[in-house]
Amino acid sequence: MMVRGFGWERFPLYLIASMLVVFAVNGRFIYKAVTTFPGEASGDDFDLSNRYDAVLQNVARQAALGWKIDAKVDRAALHLFLKAKDGGKLVGAQVAADVMRPMGPEHLQQVVFVEHAPGVYDAPVALETGQWDAMLRIEAGHDKMRVTQRIIVR
Repeated sequence: MMVRGFGWERFPLYLIASMLVVFAVNGRFIYKAVTTFPGEASGDDFDLSNRYDAVLQNVARQAALGWKIDAKVDRAALHLFLKAKDGGKLVGAQVAADVMRPMGPEHLQQVVFVEHAPGVYDAPVALETGQWDAMLRIEAGHDKMRVTQRIIVR
């Protein structure tokens, strides 16, 4: 009677088959990595790192302003409520923004806000349901602030 075992005579075939599976999986990963990479790298990061001290000073200057921003949105408009450092309403400011989705296809809208009441600024904009980033540019007198505000439209 002959006892059947592992089949050592087939071991080289098992080894070759397993290596082919590894090559196939790695090949698929390489193909996906090469075909989905956009191939673009911006030089902004390098330039930004070269003037990092100026960036830190700008952030500190904006933080010293102490302005508070509250954003609300409805289907027809974006509303900003701006407060000064002392808690009073920030009046007479010029406010503009680039509104875009944080992910996915670019859907950029440029808006200019109008002050409808002291410290209340409105901009007509039609936003679809989802998340949006408003990159705000606020100027009051000689003071300037740039800030990104996340907006969720329900």
